[in-house]
Amino acid sequence: MLISKSDLKTYAQFSDNIEDRLINFHIQKVQDTQIEPLLDPIMFANLEIIVASPSNSYPELETLFDNYIKPWIAYNVIYSFYTQHGINVTQYGMRVASEDTSQPVAPEERAVMLRTIQTDANNYYLRFQKQLYKDDLTYDGITYTDVCEKNKGVNVGMKAINRVGKKFYPYTPASEYYKYL
Repeated sequence: MLISKSDLKTYAQFSDNIEDRLINFHIQKVQDTQIEPLLDPIMFANLEIIVASPSNSYPELETLFDNYIKPWIAYNVIYSFYTQHGINVTQYGMRVASEDTSQPVAPEERAVMLRTIQTDANNYYLRFQKQLYKDDLTYDGITYTDVCEKNKGVNVGMKAINRVGKKFYPYTPASEYYKYL
């Protein structure tokens, strides 16, 4: 896995007493379904090498990973975990765990918290994509393919804004002008 439970505390409140098995599932799911499909296969393989044994074989790619990809993964993992944690699937349906010493978060507060986390994840994705274009997709002498550009169907929390008949979309090489919600 590209990140671990300990990495998550850098980006959000996250308790050490959460069992690894409860979070590793979300890390693997996000990595397999949201991150790997958007990265060049060679880039993904090189990231796995960096994480497995940081040997400075790919210092530029490691910097990109630390500054953009790791936060993007972490916020997506946190979002996935927060949406499902405390909900158990049983033979009687989906149940919410409760304790005598605490109360569940109100639905409105939970919605705000989840939206904030998703916005952060989306912003790191956009920053990552912009950095890829700025660096011309080349790190440590390797030019990667632009898989992010090919996957325009990804919901990055952006909305097209009409302005005098023109629409503004997320960052593209032709334009540095994009609008956050």
